[in-house]
Amino acid sequence: MKSRFWSLTTILIFLIFFFFMILPVLNLFTGSFQTQEKGAFTLQNYLSFFHYPSYWRSLWNSILIGLISAAGAMIVGVPMGYMVSRWNVMGKSLIVTLSTLPLMLPTFIAAFAWVILLGRGGIITKFLQTWGIHIGSIYGYPGMMRLPDDPFRIQCG
Repeated sequence: MKSRFWSLTTILIFLIFFFFMILPVLNLFTGSFQTQEKGAFTLQNYLSFFHYPSYWRSLWNSILIGLISAAGAMIVGVPMGYMVSRWNVMGKSLIVTLSTLPLMLPTFIAAFAWVILLGRGGIITKFLQTWGIHIGSIYGYPGMMRLPDDPFRIQCG
């Protein structure tokens, strides 16, 4: 009886994954090769994307941020994982528990929280401006690279 339950549960999970993850991505991918009017095959969507320099910059910034983030995560994560798995360090259970937090916190919620707190009209930004303290912009490449490391880098003046 247990075996049947888990088999049905596994099938259900794969169906949910297929309909809510795989199918939308496939539709998006195939739609990127179709015209908007008739749905005929075209490469014009990609040609028009690469025509604009601002799109090139946004693509390059996205790739660069991804590579730097991955490198930073490896620099921190590999030694920490080795240390926690091989040695009996103080706070081991806390480190293991906190390391799963990014998996449970959707990234778009975290990004929206940064904008609410430190955006142009953010709560912390407005509060600090009343005291004459101006923080740097969180928008664009420099802001994205600065936020995770030092969100409160301020300039008085």
